[in-house]
Amino acid sequence: QLSPLFNILKGNPELTSPRKLTPEAERALEEVQQAISNRQVYRVDLTIDILVFLVTPAFHSTGIIAQWNDQWPDLLHIL
Repeated sequence: QLSPLFNILKGNPELTSPRKLTPEAERALEEVQQAISNRQVYRVDLTIDILVFLVTPAFHSTGIIAQWNDQWPDLLHIL
């Protein structure tokens, strides 16, 4: 889903090189914005351990910081 955004980053590695969002990349950004807007945000509960999950799909590592509690209605809280 994000490949149009990543395609923009290919090419000249210079940070000041000109770049332009394609219509596909703009749609991908809108999807990301909508997904972030629809997510619940939690505060840290200092009585519960903080967990770090490392996910490596296609060798692209992503870290997730969360808390898990069997007594919460939503067991996993992404922080």
